[in-house]
Amino acid sequence: MPPPDAIPASDIPASDIAASDIAASDIPASMAHPSWPATWCVAVIAMAVSIAVRITSLSESLWVDELHSAWCIWDSLGDVVARSRAGNQSPVYFLFLWFWKLVIGQSEFALRMSSVLAVALGGGIATVGVTRWTGSLAAGLASGLVLALEKNAIFFGTELRPFAAVMLFACVATIGFVLFQSAPDRRQQRRGWTWMSVGILAAMVCQPTSAGVLGWFFVAAIGIWFFTPKDRDSVARQPNEDESIEAGQGRAVRIRTLVCIAIATVGIAAVLWSFTLQHSWQNRQIWASFATATHLNQLWRTWDWPWLVMFPMLLALAAKRVIPPGRALPVGARATRTSRATRALPIPRIGTTVWILAAIAVIATSGYWWVSWSGWLPLWHRRYYVAALPIMAIAAGGGVGAASSRGQCWGWIAAIAMLTGLTYHQGTLGRWIQHPTAANAARGEDWRGAAQWVNQQLGIHQERPTEQPPVATWLDSGLIEARTIAVEDATEAQRQYLAYPLRGPYPLAVPPQPIGRDINDWPRENAFLITRRRLGPSDRAKFPGSEVVQFGGVTVMRLPKGD
Repeated sequence: MPPPDAIPASDIPASDIAASDIAASDIPASMAHPSWPATWCVAVIAMAVSIAVRITSLSESLWVDELHSAWCIWDSLGDVVARSRAGNQSPVYFLFLWFWKLVIGQSEFALRMSSVLAVALGGGIATVGVTRWTGSLAAGLASGLVLALEKNAIFFGTELRPFAAVMLFACVATIGFVLFQSAPDRRQQRRGWTWMSVGILAAMVCQPTSAGVLGWFFVAAIGIWFFTPKDRDSVARQPNEDESIEAGQGRAVRIRTLVCIAIATVGIAAVLWSFTLQHSWQNRQIWASFATATHLNQLWRTWDWPWLVMFPMLLALAAKRVIPPGRALPVGARATRTSRATRALPIPRIGTTVWILAAIAVIATSGYWWVSWSGWLPLWHRRYYVAALPIMAIAAGGGVGAASSRGQCWGWIAAIAMLTGLTYHQGTLGRWIQHPTAANAARGEDWRGAAQWVNQQLGIHQERPTEQPPVATWLDSGLIEARTIAVEDATEAQRQYLAYPLRGPYPLAVPPQPIGRDINDWPRENAFLITRRRLGPSDRAKFPGSEVVQFGGVTVMRLPKGD
């Protein structure tokens, strides 16, 4: 029998019904939350697929950007901070990576696995979060698989750089925002704010530029928090005196929370500014060679907008909600009268949240394009705004969830259509069909092979060097910082930085020395030259009698012995 105070839900105003007090029998089967075992099952599937599609790409030689990460962590813990600063990077990720190398191993496979697991965990968080948000297993799985299969997520998710960690924390921040946006009561709204803040600040510490994407969550959340108080606190009636006092206290809590977040954000920004951002700002023009936006078509090509944004928005627009927007989804017993402290908040439709997420991804990405195109700051590279990718993946899951409100079969159809269209349009589906075991992310710089060949030519095994041959090794690493550093005037620390590609996991028996950018000043005899340049016939003609060997994007020249 029902408890004595139980009354029909239809007799209680919407403002007096808590999310946990709506009877499960009042929820259509297509909208009920899946069980936790089922939710964890689809999360494991998404994570397993994410790992499987990346695992074939882990044993390739590290490329020059990854070699900076390896150099940062290759020696003592005390070297990590200074070396990360030399590369204009925050040290937090590299400190973690140093301990990862110590525990897991130092092979390319072991090191890159840190990024693979970070993205897989982010996909698992997205899967669980979207499933609980939409009540649809198809929606949760679609969200996790978008992050698993999208080609840019595959690339950054197999790279020994902080971008995989950024995607992980972006998933936390986005799910936190979704929880905030769709919270059925104030307590869960505060929980969503907390997770959103933690995710944003953690991503910002790993990669400061991610604040330009995830910071829009704060803007949207503040708008929701402060500009819809009446809709969320009192819908159908005027508040009494006690409720007015409580509302005032709630506003005070919100203000204190915002002040704490602002202080934390400013503090982290100040530390990052003094550590690395100030130097990056002063030398920002050196990034112009690869991070400058020149035409609007670049904005269209940067993401697969049709499948990551437009298709989910159309799904959300087309699907009608079964549950009225004033009722919270799910879980619990019969409706009972609730206290003012736990009164339910009106829940926005899933489609509304999908459109907000899509708008944030579009606005943030467009902002990076404009900032670069205007010449103010060259930031037009996906690595700087990669945090937008998890936002779009979760929005995609929300679009499938909106379709699921018409019936679970529609959700599965939408998920299959979206994933098939995404992988086909990006070319990954055809590549998997033709070459199922091929690497899905290739950098094309075989520094490992180049170092091994040079060491073999020197007649010294890399593992057991026995003597120092009378020959020099010179390195033109092609780093953008080399444009602002004159090698002949460089400090020892700067010279070590310019030579880091062959001072970490791929050392030469004869430690390499950096060389200037002008090819006319390079030596002509009794040396090995290693460069990232593609040397044409005219360049090779300047080095008569030399032997040239290509290792992907790395060129090695063996100069003849002098008289």
